[in-house]
Amino acid sequence: MNPFDEEGVFGPKTLAILSRAYKDACRDLRQTAPDVGTACEARQILAKRIIDQARSGERDPNRLKNDGLRGLIRSR
Repeated sequence: MNPFDEEGVFGPKTLAILSRAYKDACRDLRQTAPDVGTACEARQILAKRIIDQARSGERDPNRLKNDGLRGLIRSR
């Protein structure tokens, strides 16, 4: 299964899923840990983890969000 559309980039549908997962993860992070939720480094870790999981074929926004948050916790 190829997680990418043409030429190794995400298509519009996948980008919408990634955007939702990222926004939801940032919202949850701000609610549970406001000081961490606004940190640039934390947002970068979330984004990288979500993108990495999408490259592996994951497309469920809730799983992407939760995995991104777990990755952030492990990085601390």
